[in-house]
Amino acid sequence: MGEITKNEFLELLEEFSGKTLDPKFKNIDSRFEKFDGRFEKIDQRFEKIDQRFEKIDSQFAEVNSQFNKVDKRFEKIDSQFVIK
Repeated sequence: MGEITKNEFLELLEEFSGKTLDPKFKNIDSRFEKFDGRFEKIDQRFEKIDQRFEKIDSQFAEVNSQFNKVDKRFEKIDSQFVIK
């Protein structure tokens, strides 16, 4: 077996890489792209859910405010019934 030159080695490496590694990496890349697409859809769903929760939170805040007003009215009424 004789020695090979640097150029011959690089040519062999390029040929080997093109035959075995590149197609495998392309397959892996395409799988990751599919996963990225799925994660994007999931992120969009979570954004919608977050918006809904923000709306619900603001509605609860309004209800809580109304209850506080009612509580203050009851406190006034209670104070009128205090026996002196």
